[in-house]
Amino acid sequence: MPISRATESGIYLLMANTPGNPLNLADPGSSHGNSKIVDPDGNVILEAGYFENRLVMADIDLNRSTGWVSKRVLKEKTQLQEWFYKGVSELVEKI
Repeated sequence: MPISRATESGIYLLMANTPGNPLNLADPGSSHGNSKIVDPDGNVILEAGYFENRLVMADIDLNRSTGWVSKRVLKEKTQLQEWFYKGVSELVEKI
């Protein structure tokens, strides 16, 4: 799913999850791990393992991120436009 979202939106995508517990996969405090950074072309730049507890970091080139979906929302009346403007205004109020 993160690869799809990154490519269809033309953005970098960062996914963060707590690692799974290899001794108890049903542990309610664990997840499925696999944190990752995906570039706008869908390439996984860096990825942690399912049971690996580590920080995933990479240098990225923001010029490669077109964000065309977000830009379209600004120009065209889409289903996302109202949601987008509401979210941005709430964020600005908090800053």
